[in-house]
Amino acid sequence: MRKTDPRRDILAIVGMCLMIGIPAMLTLRTVQDLPGHARPESNPSPYGYTISLLLFLFPVLVLGFMHLRKVKPIDHRRALL
Repeated sequence: MRKTDPRRDILAIVGMCLMIGIPAMLTLRTVQDLPGHARPESNPSPYGYTISLLLFLFPVLVLGFMHLRKVKPIDHRRALL
């Protein structure tokens, strides 16, 4: 049985929270009008959908980079790409 390092576990949890929190914060900053106060003719969130794609793209890039850095066999890297 392999022993785990508590410090490494905490850093992994903080990293996962940042991996989701940073794109979420950027997405929410694009909202210009409050819900319920938006006028029908206005665009309350310009580029909102485009920036919200970071919620998918950022974790995929981070996890892909981590996988490519850790995994040694070329078959695993080729399968990921």
